[in-house]
Amino acid sequence: MAIIKNLEQLIRNGETNLDKKARELALKSLEAAIKAVDPKSIIKSKLKLEDSILRVNEYAFDLKKYKNIYVIGGGKASGSMAEALEEVLGNRITSGLVNVPKDDEHKTRII
Repeated sequence: MAIIKNLEQLIRNGETNLDKKARELALKSLEAAIKAVDPKSIIKSKLKLEDSILRVNEYAFDLKKYKNIYVIGGGKASGSMAEALEEVLGNRITSGLVNVPKDDEHKTRII
């Protein structure tokens, strides 16, 4: 997914080939930095579900031992984090609630 929507146009706007190369390097570096701190990506990289075993870094939880899983959260990043949790855990989530800013556009089905 492209973070910078008009990346190619911004690169082409460089006056010389050197300018264009510098723009490309700077913009792609910026895009990589933004992706590296994306809350949804971070959550998905830290959670692994193998059958009923949820791995969170070095911890493992057998989800068969839990009758219900509730998700709660708040803050600007909680919408995208809730999306990531739903993508990893799916219908294993019983319910949840996250408090997000008014114009947050993240979509969840369960939380």
